[in-house]
Amino acid sequence: MVVPDMSGAVGPGGFARAQTRSIPCVTIPSDDITFREHVNRLASRHPGGSPEALEARLRKLFPRAVVRARELSSEPEVWYVYREGAWRPSSGPWWTAPLVPHLILGQDGWVHHANQAALSLLGIDDAKAHHYTDFLPPGASEDATHLFDMVGMGHVLAATLLLRPVGGDLIACDVRAEPVADGFGAWLRLAAEVDVGPQPDPIALPELATLPEDDSVFRGYVTRQLAAMADPSPDNLGLRLRRLFPHALVTQEAPDRWVADRDGGTRHADATRWWTDPALPRVRFDDRGLILEANKAASDLLGQELAGHHWQEFVTPGSQDQVQPVIDLLRDAGEVVSRFRLPLADGHLVEIDTHTHGVGDDYETTMRVSDPD
Repeated sequence: MVVPDMSGAVGPGGFARAQTRSIPCVTIPSDDITFREHVNRLASRHPGGSPEALEARLRKLFPRAVVRARELSSEPEVWYVYREGAWRPSSGPWWTAPLVPHLILGQDGWVHHANQAALSLLGIDDAKAHHYTDFLPPGASEDATHLFDMVGMGHVLAATLLLRPVGGDLIACDVRAEPVADGFGAWLRLAAEVDVGPQPDPIALPELATLPEDDSVFRGYVTRQLAAMADPSPDNLGLRLRRLFPHALVTQEAPDRWVADRDGGTRHADATRWWTDPALPRVRFDDRGLILEANKAASDLLGQELAGHHWQEFVTPGSQDQVQPVIDLLRDAGEVVSRFRLPLADGHLVEIDTHTHGVGDDYETTMRVSDPD
């Protein structure tokens, strides 16, 4: 692998122009394909022009990484890139020990399962509410996504990485990640004698606009998801929103202003109070999502008797754990018109307009299938 020699003239924006000479890089351990490809990608996409610049970028995730130049007058320059700072002997298959923190992730990066040790290490209670990017240091999303994609291609990730438990400080963990059935397995253990460096300053969140402007539940959901992100970006925020709002799109209007659009730019304006039609599907439920009453139209729409079941049973797979936060937002808002995607009686997924308001200590939702036009 070679790195462009950036020691020449300075081009627009202060970046050095690559010269014709290339600098070979040797990665250690030599059998770590994932690390070698990661170094290759950084060198080609983010050339820094010096061993120190490459080392600084690598240390966003690899706290032990060291880049050293061999400069002998009689030989071409070579950079040695040590993943763990130096050659280290293998510590054996530590991930097979009992009670090692262990996670199972889906191919989309959402956590499907975590044992108690992993929950404690990462500072979380509900594993399924989290994406792996929730545990990254600030500024590391791009590099971590590439590593995740490498594991998805069948490679093993085995390295000491920086992680940030939810609500906590940076920690260094030995990580092993590899493909398993229907996703990825990840094993963690605290790494000894690693300087994680100074704790990063909190990331300034952007000014946020949400559309439609009158959907307070969507705005509340967006705000909660953004606040929970360790390394926010429009793409990662959109990924989280689409668990519940499948057409949600987040764009960056300015460096410090994002727009989250629930319907991805499609509008179905309706100024009428459509939910007052008594023939529409209607359900009453409590603050835990338990459906207490449902009219025949609602049961016909969703394909079974609803009373006695929870709303969590009728949402799309992967979004069950998002129902309770939405109910909490409904309680705070009092009355909301919104749109969600639900599976109908025949299994088809359709957009459903909803109107929800409080009825004593409970809630009542009126539904209609959204106009496809």
